[in-house]
Amino acid sequence: MNRYISDSLSKQVLVRSNGICDYCRISIEDTFFGGEIDHIRSLKHGGETELNNLALSCQPCNRAKEAISAPFR
Repeated sequence: MNRYISDSLSKQVLVRSNGICDYCRISIEDTFFGGEIDHIRSLKHGGETELNNLALSCQPCNRAKEAISAPFR
């Protein structure tokens, strides 16, 4: 399980997404907080740090995704 996303892998995600959030399709340049590289399938659920499991996400989409996948306590 590797949390580190290399610069080259991050750049590949940015190029593939063309600077657009892969979830809501807003341009990252139009957001206040910018973009984040997100694991589509989280590491804790067996996802890998590889290109086909990474997405460009605006901060609101990434935070909303965290809220949905958070365990109940």
